[in-house]
Amino acid sequence: MIKKVTRNIFRLMNSHGITAYKLSKETGISESVISRWKSGEQSPSLSNLVKVAHFFNCGLSDLME
Repeated sequence: MIKKVTRNIFRLMNSHGITAYKLSKETGISESVISRWKSGEQSPSLSNLVKVAHFFNCGLSDLME
Protein backbone atom coordinates (compact mmCIF):
# COMPACT_ATOMS: atom_id res chain seq x y z
CA MET A 1 0.00 0.00 0.00
CA ILE A 2 2.79 2.46 0.88
CA LYS A 3 4.55 1.90 -2.44
CA LYS A 4 1.24 2.61 -4.17
CA VAL A 5 0.76 5.84 -2.21
CA THR A 6 4.28 6.99 -2.99
CA ARG A 7 3.85 6.09 -6.66
CA ASN A 8 0.61 8.11 -6.74
CA ILE A 9 2.30 11.15 -5.18
CA PHE A 10 5.03 11.12 -7.83
CA ARG A 11 2.48 10.48 -10.58
CA LEU A 12 0.61 13.60 -9.46
CA MET A 13 3.82 15.57 -9.29
CA ASN A 14 4.79 14.53 -12.81
CA SER A 15 1.36 15.15 -14.31
CA HIS A 16 1.25 18.65 -12.79
CA GLY A 17 4.88 19.49 -13.51
CA ILE A 18 5.68 19.85 -9.80
CA THR A 19 9.25 19.39 -8.62
CA ALA A 20 10.27 18.14 -5.20
CA TYR A 21 11.50 21.68 -4.51
CA LYS A 22 8.09 23.20 -5.34
CA LEU A 23 6.20 20.58 -3.31
CA SER A 24 8.57 21.19 -0.43
CA LYS A 25 8.11 24.95 -0.48
CA GLU A 26 4.32 24.75 -0.80
CA THR A 27 3.74 22.08 1.85
CA GLY A 28 6.58 22.59 4.32
CA ILE A 29 7.76 19.01 3.81
CA SER A 30 11.54 18.99 3.43
CA GLU A 31 13.05 18.04 0.09
CA SER A 32 15.12 15.37 1.82
CA VAL A 33 11.96 13.69 3.14
CA ILE A 34 10.42 13.74 -0.36
CA SER A 35 13.65 12.27 -1.72
CA ARG A 36 13.51 9.48 0.87
CA TRP A 37 9.93 8.69 -0.22
CA LYS A 38 11.11 8.36 -3.81
CA SER A 39 14.01 6.08 -2.88
CA GLY A 40 11.79 3.98 -0.60
CA GLU A 41 13.86 4.77 2.49
CA GLN A 42 10.90 6.38 4.26
CA SER A 43 7.12 6.24 3.99
CA PRO A 44 4.98 9.37 4.08
CA SER A 45 3.45 10.11 7.48
CA LEU A 46 -0.27 10.70 7.75
CA SER A 47 0.28 14.40 8.42
CA ASN A 48 2.43 14.69 5.28
CA LEU A 49 -0.13 12.78 3.23
CA VAL A 50 -2.76 15.29 4.35
CA LYS A 51 -0.47 18.16 3.24
CA VAL A 52 0.12 16.54 -0.16
CA ALA A 53 -3.59 15.84 -0.66
CA HIS A 54 -4.42 19.43 0.23
CA PHE A 55 -1.76 20.75 -2.17
CA PHE A 56 -3.15 18.67 -5.05
CA ASN A 57 -6.74 19.36 -4.00
CA CYS A 58 -7.57 15.69 -3.68
CA GLY A 59 -8.62 13.33 -0.94
CA LEU A 60 -6.45 10.88 0.96
CA SER A 61 -8.36 8.10 -0.79
CA ASP A 62 -7.11 9.46 -4.14
CA LEU A 63 -3.54 8.94 -2.98
CA MET A 64 -4.30 5.40 -1.84
CA GLU A 65 -6.11 4.15 -4.96
